[in-house]
Amino acid sequence: MSVMTECPQRMLLCDVNKGLVGKKIRLMGVVVSQQQTHHHHQAEEVATTTMITLDDGTALVDVKSRLGGFMQTKPIQLGDTVDCVGTVLMSSSNSTGSSSSISLSAENLSIVLDLHAETLRQLEIIQGC
Repeated sequence: MSVMTECPQRMLLCDVNKGLVGKKIRLMGVVVSQQQTHHHHQAEEVATTTMITLDDGTALVDVKSRLGGFMQTKPIQLGDTVDCVGTVLMSSSNSTGSSSSISLSAENLSIVLDLHAETLRQLEIIQGC
């Protein structure tokens, strides 16, 4: 017996809203800012939180990951186009200084190397895939 898992909805950043809080979505955008913070816990464990801001030309969204969730063969850098699957969250503040905003908790983040990926994503969104 195979188990069907729900595919995250592909969307533009301008379409992400408070009604999607708690839902898994898939976004593609360009990294426009990046920062890392280190938190020390008991037994000398260090948890790293990485936050990037993505821009797809329609809006900006903060994407957060804990414990090195953005680790790849090539580190993510400013200007990289990335594909992100994550859960929509409400934040009390964001990198643009807003008091309440939507952010994303990343489960999977990968650098997009295919030059046609953005065009394909736009077509997927139009077709409702």
